[in-house]
Amino acid sequence: MSISKNELLQALATTAAGYFSGNPTPPVNAAAVMKMLAKGLLEATENRLEVTEVQPAVPVEKSQGVDYMVCLECGRSMRSLKSHLRTSHKLTPADYRFKWGLPNNYPMMAPEASALRSGISKRVQKKIQTDPTVNKGGWPGRR
Repeated sequence: MSISKNELLQALATTAAGYFSGNPTPPVNAAAVMKMLAKGLLEATENRLEVTEVQPAVPVEKSQGVDYMVCLECGRSMRSLKSHLRTSHKLTPADYRFKWGLPNNYPMMAPEASALRSGISKRVQKKIQTDPTVNKGGWPGRR
């Protein structure tokens, strides 16, 4: 598959911008770096590998339980996926949902864990509303 000159120049500009923003390069060497990047892009377009479809670690239907969620990336089971995705896979929940074709309302937390957190939050909120000794915002000790 060939690539047009315009597409190659656009890819070269994007690649070069990324390279130069992260690597301090003397202006004298900039032309050599650009030639190296252009050569690499040409070779990459000529030797394109066929992209294979990524398969989830477990079927999507089995990724949700009452008290667990299974990561489709690695197959680990946990109560909440959000921090795991960020730390282990460098993905946001939106990126994860998009990658695996999940709906926007796909949960990132097991239903049981979500209900537990919700209950705790409601009890704390009720205590704040009914207890006159609780500081309702502002600085500690001030009314």
